[in-house]
Amino acid sequence: MGAFLLPFVEQVNAYEILQPQKQNMAAAISNTNELKVLKTPLTMFRCPSDTGPDLNDQRKLGGQATATSNYIGSDSSDLACRVDGIPGSNYGADGVFWENSDCNFADIEDGTSNTIAIGERCWRMNKTNGTGKANYYAGNVFGVQGRLVQGGSPISTLTLYSVLGGTVRAINYARGDAYENSSYSSLHPGGCQFLFCDGSVQFIPETVPFDTDNTPDTVMELLVSRNDGRPVTIP
Repeated sequence: MGAFLLPFVEQVNAYEILQPQKQNMAAAISNTNELKVLKTPLTMFRCPSDTGPDLNDQRKLGGQATATSNYIGSDSSDLACRVDGIPGSNYGADGVFWENSDCNFADIEDGTSNTIAIGERCWRMNKTNGTGKANYYAGNVFGVQGRLVQGGSPISTLTLYSVLGGTVRAINYARGDAYENSSYSSLHPGGCQFLFCDGSVQFIPETVPFDTDNTPDTVMELLVSRNDGRPVTIP
């Protein structure tokens, strides 16, 4: 996703070097000149309050640490997944981004002002239930490298979690469990900033209603789901 945004954030040269419309991430990593671009930090993809490194050495692609991003595409009201569909029952994406997403404005039936497009994910934050850090490991600017699996299961630090997020956990949920690094978080006090599909940015508090079932029926889940048909107001 980030690679395709480059022409719109004054990074036309980087876009032309990477040619994301013609090749995949694995090919770019294997090219010296293109790898140099992938390792170039871009300030517009970083939250000023985040303390993570310029290069994401926890979500390596082809063994390479590429530029870190704090902004993640909205994929699902449950666990982030690769295909369009219903969350939970078939691990489908009801947000606006998934693998090779072809979502357009007509598909956002709930309206662009009611549907999240992009949210934040920080590098680390203090755990809320004890000592130590919850490791979210932010994301990657330019993309991900294929369907990386191990033993039949996705490697959480190397798959679409690097560029997409879900609401399988509440905002700023920081207890050190396996799903946090696919969710939303920030070092802003009390919540996260989210970009909506109409271009507006809104702060959503971490206290927003949330649950862990597979049905989009709470405020956060409804804001992610593009076609649930239910009105919602941010508290």
